[in-house]
Amino acid sequence: MKRTIKHTVALNTIGILLLCHWGNNDEASTSVAGGGKKPAVNFYGTVMDNTETSVGAEYITISGLYSQFPVYYIPKNLNHKDYNPADNMARLDLAEISKISIPDPEKIYTFLNRTYLEIHVLSNDNVTTNTYIIETGKKIFFDEINESGPIEREIALTALKEVNIKGYKETAKETDKNKSVPAKNILSKNPSAQFPEDEDTLYLDHHYENISHKKPVVVPGL
Repeated sequence: MKRTIKHTVALNTIGILLLCHWGNNDEASTSVAGGGKKPAVNFYGTVMDNTETSVGAEYITISGLYSQFPVYYIPKNLNHKDYNPADNMARLDLAEISKISIPDPEKIYTFLNRTYLEIHVLSNDNVTTNTYIIETGKKIFFDEINESGPIEREIALTALKEVNIKGYKETAKETDKNKSVPAKNILSKNPSAQFPEDEDTLYLDHHYENISHKKPVVVPGL
């Protein structure tokens, strides 16, 4: 009986560890988890703030996300204060965007006691522009390129003029840091590709909807 209980506890512990491992990998692949951790994909370009100063930027994210960050469509009835913008939303990827701009940071929308501002998004075809609203509390995180070393920056959307996405680099592996592609080219997936068994593998979805790391977990004694 004692041995059975020990085995049950061990299996439950292993299950929890596996869930934590996969969960952490998924978070790290699409967002900046904090503590100086960089996202798995380095989006680079330029950022201009409300001083109209433009700087070179790397590791650009929207409040820590470069994929599937939420924006909302503007309802026709702006007087409906009980309206929930999350009822009509879109999720955007920086890989499909050429430019993000804030046309008027003082033009604020209020729904359910939450404030939003207008955001213009130019697709990477450089033709299609869509207008959404996004929470005023969101920020742009990036590293400002500097000769003496990168400067970690964060700019509230209310203080942002525009962001231009020039391209992206895969940074999941140290050996892949110098690989770069234009922003208009979406990462693709090859299901039949052969991947190393003992290394982290970066799986890239054709529509850039899900980027995750899979790595086997070895538990001693099993």
